[in-house]
Formats: sequence, structure tokens, C-alpha cells
Amino acid sequence: MMAVVLSACTASSRVVKTYEGDTLDKSQVAKLVTPEDVDIVEIDGVKQKEYLLESMSLTYDLLPGEHVVVFKYNGLFSKVRESDDADAPRAELVQSDLRQARFSASAGQTYTFNFKRPENKAAAEVFAKTFQAVIVNNDGRSVAKDSKYVKPAVVASKPAAAQAPAVTAFPVAPSVQTATGTSAPAVQAASVAPSAPLDAGLSRLDALKVLWGKASAEEKKEFLRWAFQ
Repeated sequence: MMAVVLSACTASSRVVKTYEGDTLDKSQVAKLVTPEDVDIVEIDGVKQKEYLLESMSLTYDLLPGEHVVVFKYNGLFSKVRESDDADAPRAELVQSDLRQARFSASAGQTYTFNFKRPENKAAAEVFAKTFQAVIVNNDGRSVAKDSKYVKPAVVASKPAAAQAPAVTAFPVAPSVQTATGTSAPAVQAASVAPSAPLDAGLSRLDALKVLWGKASAEEKKEFLRWAFQ
């Protein structure tokens, strides 16, 4: 016969609050109880805390409504000591891949996991490869079957249209009269497209740096002559 795992909420089970705000009365929340060999990884996309003691029963308080639970089988088995090393591990973990289940929780109800429990480590290693479980309510009635975990797709925001680097299109400096009466060449304004000003988002200093980098050797020379006269 199939071994059924039905774990009741006991005083020894740690309670984990999964909602924000004040703690609600037990009649206002649903409880999801995990047996010692099931670990909850996420609830509704929120990563759950990992505990130092891997094999322990936990009770998760949920608000009424639909929830998506990501979990895994996590069997802990004693290990025969193969050396005199006192620090050698005395237990081994057997874990499955992630599974997920979606179910609608009702206030005042307690839910838990129903699955076939392996009797030893060898059986657990085989079992973990095909681990499946269902979520059942107080009456032992199935309310959700699990499925392979599918990582939610990340919807990337549409990138803004590429724009040309922006710098200020400074006005043309007026001609400067020299001692001989001739006019020194005026500094040329940066050639930019009207639809994409080169200074968008840049400080004046940064804009000048961009212009300087785009100027020819002759233009730089003429600018310095104008700036320092």
C-alpha cells in the first residue's frame, strides 16, 4: 500500500508567517504543514528562509486565496561511519528536483503533502528521481497535483530607441578682429541633427568634452587660439 504522509500541526512545528502586517487569528489564515522530508523553497515567488536543521516540520500561515508553492523532497538518512574521524558526516541528504503546485487556500483549513515515502536511502535515491506529491486538505481530499517546476519568465522592458550621443550645439562664436584688422576664423558649431541634440542629459563640461573629441586638429587649434587670445 502507498504510504501516506499526513502531518498535523503540532506544538513542535515551527510556524512561518508568509504575509505582511499583524498576525491574524488562526481562523483567518490557511495553514500548509510540511513533513520533515519536504522543503518549501518558494511561495508565490518569494524565496523562503532556509533553516539550519534541514529535516524539520514547518507550518506556513497563508492568506486565503490562490498560492503557488515550489518545493522539493529532502530525505535525511543516517550514514555508517567509515573512519575514526569524529568530524565525519553521520547523515546524508537525498534531494529531488524542484516541483510546484498551485492551489486555492481557504481560511481555517490545514493542508499538507501526500506522497509515497521511501523506507531507506537506496529507495530514496530512486524515489527522488521521480518525486511527485499532491496537496490535501483536512479531509485528505486532493486539492492540487504537483508538476515540474518552471522558472517564471522575466519580461524585459522594451529598450528606448537608440539616440545619438547628445552634446550642446553651441552657437558660432563671432569673428574676432585682430590687430591687423583681419577677422580670425570663428569656431565652428558642432554639426548635429536637429532631431537628436548632442547635449541631452549631459552637463556643459561633459558636452564640451564630447565636442572636443569630435573636433579635428585644425578646429582644436583654432579654438585654442580664440579661447586664449
